[in-house]
Amino acid sequence: MASLRTLIAEILDKIIINEIGEASVEPLNYKKISNTYYSFIFEYSDISYVVKVQFTLIEDDVTKQYYFLKVPNYKNKEFYNVEFTINGIESQALKSDIKTILKIMTTLSYIIKEFIQENNPDGLYVEASNKDINLLTGKEQKSYLYQAYLDKQIKTLTNYSLYTIRDGFNVIKK
Repeated sequence: MASLRTLIAEILDKIIINEIGEASVEPLNYKKISNTYYSFIFEYSDISYVVKVQFTLIEDDVTKQYYFLKVPNYKNKEFYNVEFTINGIESQALKSDIKTILKIMTTLSYIIKEFIQENNPDGLYVEASNKDINLLTGKEQKSYLYQAYLDKQIKTLTNYSLYTIRDGFNVIKK
């Protein structure tokens, strides 16, 4: 049985994440470079950072099974891995304020929604890189933020849902 301290911490985490997920922030300007590649720039502490977002088709069945096992008939589906880097680095160790993080997440949400609307994939796998681990749950804190934020944004696409899997989450066509 979980201790009272653990339960309170989990409840507080969910309250904070819910509020962040409901934040209303305008996206940054982004460019569609190709059907599966986007880019945008943000500034923090007088330094410009380039964010690249790549949608990579997952073709082998072992990888599909690993990330999309809950999806019926997963072998015959079109799934993409969503990768993003900041200045060419996948690890998101950049220290920034919440406003900057929300702008980045909003922009990523817009890009993911645009990709879904234009390509109608069966599913996406998104994994936020490690920043800090929540000692109570073992889950990456940044992953919580991205998941909460994207969950609120994806709900506007009524034929897709989001659920946690492995170290990230899936956006799956219903």
